[in-house]
Amino acid sequence: NGVPIVAYAHIYGGVSSGATMLLPTNAWGYSYTSINSEQGGGVTGCFSWMYVIAKEDNTVVEITPSQPTRLGKAAGVPFQVTLNKGQIYQLIGQAECTTGSGVQLTGTKVKSVSNGIGDCKPIAVFSGSSRTGGEAAFCGGSGRDNDMQQCFPQHAWGKRYLTAPW
Repeated sequence: NGVPIVAYAHIYGGVSSGATMLLPTNAWGYSYTSINSEQGGGVTGCFSWMYVIAKEDNTVVEITPSQPTRLGKAAGVPFQVTLNKGQIYQLIGQAECTTGSGVQLTGTKVKSVSNGIGDCKPIAVFSGSSRTGGEAAFCGGSGRDNDMQQCFPQHAWGKRYLTAPW
């Protein structure tokens, strides 16, 4: 409804940064699976997370965490939240007892469900990590950046892929 634009999101700090492309709201969907990266190699205070954004008022979202969360949501037990336009619900993985890092939320399911009057509203889902693990050391150190990625809705997934060797 206006002039076309290109938009990106970027987070940066003293020694870490992360970015994602942004999908237009007309590409948002109704069903998602969170895909997260490995946490930061035993460093405490780093967490796997995902969040959902509502496009319209009275959007009911069902979330099934793949792991326990910091606010006590159990793995495999769905729960619902109602959001209005522009509101965000964030889910953060619970800290592991041995490392202090958050559990990985890969496999968390997020879907828009009926709001009681038969409407399912489109949503956007982002997933990421506050401190990734596994970057190669350069000159004796590595940054262990955060990451964030807007997830593609499940209706956009394919069944055949072409990949190149790394």
